Amino acid sequence: MSKILGHTEYYETAMKDDHLVRAHKKLLAQVVKVSDTGCCLVKPTGASGAPARFMVEGDHDLSRRWAWRIYCGPIPAGHRIYTTCGESECVAPAHLMAYRHEPPPRAPRRVVRPRAKLTWSIVQEMRALNEPSVSELAYLHDVHPSTIRAILSGKTWVNW
Repeated sequence: MSKILGHTEYYETAMKDDHLVRAHKKLLAQVVKVSDTGCCLVKPTGASGAPARFMVEGDHDLSRRWAWRIYCGPIPAGHRIYTTCGESECVAPAHLMAYRHEPPPRAPRRVVRPRAKLTWSIVQEMRALNEPSVSELAYLHDVHPSTIRAILSGKTWVNW
């Protein structure tokens, strides 16, 4: 199983530390699925599907943080460990990245809803009108007037 996760230069050093050896055994025991994309997925802990965690000698942390410590070394101060593959439960060293404070920039999620009454182009047209009547726009697009007010005030459809 350790060959599936892959080895890094730091791995040989880590395997000389008893604490990290025990963490490595627990980490490998948690891997439940290895995907075609190289992801090594661990089983989430808790009923809520919270990220996988485990404890070694009183040191309690996320599985991906343990994987970073084992395969890449100490976590730099002020950094968080994120997965670059999009799988929150992945512990493959090639899919882990340390970022300072903020997650890596991601493309905005655009949900396509084919039966939606409003689209981004309709919202732009509404906002471009000089003196739009909320009630007329609501009637025209078959939506509640509060929806139109939220769009015109910028509370909804903000980053499209």
